[in-house]
Amino acid sequence: MNKLIRALLLCIGLATLQTAWAGAEVFALRSSNPEQVLEIMRSALGDRAQVEIVQQKLVIIGDEKTLAEAKKLLPQIDRLPTNLRLTLTENPPTESIDSNSGAITYNVDKNTQTLETVEGAQVSLDFTKFHQQAETNGWLFSVNEQPVAVQLLEMNVRLIGARAVKVMMSFARYENQQRRVYGRVVTGELGTWIALLPQSSVTISEGNGESVEYKSGNKPGEQLYLMIEKIFPPRPIKGRR
Repeated sequence: MNKLIRALLLCIGLATLQTAWAGAEVFALRSSNPEQVLEIMRSALGDRAQVEIVQQKLVIIGDEKTLAEAKKLLPQIDRLPTNLRLTLTENPPTESIDSNSGAITYNVDKNTQTLETVEGAQVSLDFTKFHQQAETNGWLFSVNEQPVAVQLLEMNVRLIGARAVKVMMSFARYENQQRRVYGRVVTGELGTWIALLPQSSVTISEGNGESVEYKSGNKPGEQLYLMIEKIFPPRPIKGRR
């Protein structure tokens, strides 16, 4: 293990710090978002330790007390990705409430799709598979006031705390034989409908200094709503004695 630590420290030029801080530890990570683990650990340990990601491993350099604190904290922030169920529908879902039981029932559009994935995974939405009887060639956007039909949307879901979710959505199109990617971040809560489309006017600054504006509206083919739910593994059934 000492040889491994030494090799990793040399990779980031921190070998001399191990002596100054007395010790170092290397941790294999389970999280699909190691940068988030790194950020939280740096914030928690402050200037009492040097924390880095090297070859997908977390390297912490510090004194004995700080390393013990890090070992205790890590299991709380480094967790396996959560299993998620994504339900997508093209028209705004309506709800009805039973007057007796108070149960809420959602009525969704016929063009509805349910996907199972894990937190942080890249999810591709294909319009041709999603829309059984397509009247258009894709979801309709306006890019710089020009209509665009997009067949493929990319989506990435992250959990924020106990209830909040962050959805990063993007799509690509070719302009003058150049591939350009547009996207935005949408936030919401677990178990609620989140409007991915329609989108109000969104302006993106290109690397060359140009600005591109895109938006979608309220017409058919311009709407897409998402509900995110956690999937919990079934509890084992205890055998009878």
